[in-house]
Amino acid sequence: MIILRSGIKKIEVSDNATVANHNRNDDLLDANLQIYNEHVGDTSGVHGSTSAATASTLMERDSAGRAKVADPAVASDIDTMGARDVAINAAINGKAPLSSPSFSGIPSAPTASAGTSTTQLATTAFVTAAVALARTYAP
Repeated sequence: MIILRSGIKKIEVSDNATVANHNRNDDLLDANLQIYNEHVGDTSGVHGSTSAATASTLMERDSAGRAKVADPAVASDIDTMGARDVAINAAINGKAPLSSPSFSGIPSAPTASAGTSTTQLATTAFVTAAVALARTYAP
C-alpha cells in the first residue's frame, strides 16, 4: 500500500481493500475539502486582498478598477497621484513665472549678432558692442 502526500492510502494489487482503509480515505478527503472550502470562503476577495491601503495585505482593484495605496514613505514605495501632484506642484512653484519673472544671481543669455533688431533680449555684451560701434561713427 502506498501512502500519498495527502495521507490517502493508495491500494495496490497485492493489498486487501478494507472498509477501515476506505473510511480513512473518505475522512481525509472530507477534511481536506473542508479546509479548502474554508480557505476559499472565509475571505472577501482573493485570499483576503483588499482595495484599501492596508499593510501586509494583497492588493485588488475595486469595482471602478482602482486600488488604493498609502502615500510613499521611501523612494522605493509605490507613488500615489496625490503625492506625485504635490511634488510636481512644489517643483513648478519654485520656478519663475512666465509673466514678469524676477531673476536672482547673474542670469545669462546668448549674445545676439551685431545689427540684430528684434524683440529678443540684449545682453550687456551686445549693448557694449553696439555702443562701441556707434562711437566709431560719432562726430
